[in-house]
Amino acid sequence: MIFAWEQKYSVNVREIDLQHKEVLESMHFIYDLIISKKPLSDLNKALDVLMHHSNAHFLTEENYFKEFNYGGAEEHIEAHNKLRKDLADFVEKIKKQDGAGIYKIFYDLIDFLENWLVDHLETLDKKYTKCFNEHGLH
Repeated sequence: MIFAWEQKYSVNVREIDLQHKEVLESMHFIYDLIISKKPLSDLNKALDVLMHHSNAHFLTEENYFKEFNYGGAEEHIEAHNKLRKDLADFVEKIKKQDGAGIYKIFYDLIDFLENWLVDHLETLDKKYTKCFNEHGLH
């Protein structure tokens, strides 16, 4: 089971916390589809939603980095770009797989994202809280 949102993951910026929750909800939805052995078309639609939420969130953060001249922007954007590449690699694996193995790839994707998200929330995202709050984001 995927981790549940807790206040300890908050970056004290409502807009961004809501986006993090949307990404997490998308992950939960994909997990439920995997467990229920739903068709690949359902999984692909859910993956599109997850990727949409992730990209929208990254753009939000990156726009604020630029607007606020955030000092940790380069490191943070590198982490986003690495995840974008990793997601693209998973999508390629999904396109090449057929049969029951597809569920394993989706499960691996969710497992990877869960670990990535927890680490990202607890390390990199916490670093910008002070900057964002000082610029009036709460």
